[in-house]
Amino acid sequence: MKYSRQQIIDFIVLALRFYLAYFMIDYGWSKMTGGQFHIWDQKILDKPLKEVDKFYLAWHLFSMSTVFNVVVGSTQIIGGLLLMFNQTVLLGALTLIPVLIQILLVDIAFTTNMFGAALPLRLTIMLLCDIGILYYHKDKMIPVIKLLTSSGLGKFKYKWWTYIIVLLLALPIDFMFALIAWPCKMLIYWLTK
Repeated sequence: MKYSRQQIIDFIVLALRFYLAYFMIDYGWSKMTGGQFHIWDQKILDKPLKEVDKFYLAWHLFSMSTVFNVVVGSTQIIGGLLLMFNQTVLLGALTLIPVLIQILLVDIAFTTNMFGAALPLRLTIMLLCDIGILYYHKDKMIPVIKLLTSSGLGKFKYKWWTYIIVLLLALPIDFMFALIAWPCKMLIYWLTK
């Protein structure tokens, strides 16, 4: 049985999709269930901070944030699941780009002392797989990019000085939101006290 060049490329892209989907679902599930950012040797946490490797500090801090783990983990799972279906592959690949970049930056910043370049290299490969999937579907992506970057999305055109006024209004708007949020902050503080 002879396969065409296009069939081979299709198969490779399908393999990349399922490779990425598997690891995103696995890592996402691990984050959500507390398996990824756990420090198994508690003696490490008994040391003074200056003696603890930044890998362990970062992992310990990440383990303390349920919100971070649930948001990033569920985004990885959803992105991975979306990659598995032809109708949603582009949405999955687009969903995973910021997640993969964020994880790559964390790995570069915090894991290189402990593991060398292994984790950043692995995340770079995953990011390139994701970009490769998007590139494979460039015929569908180019019109989307053109639409998102066109100037026709705004309903009104403004003079240049309007943007200066908007910038000057940003601080009072932020202050107004802070006043509105203050009772909520006090209630949360009171409830968690």
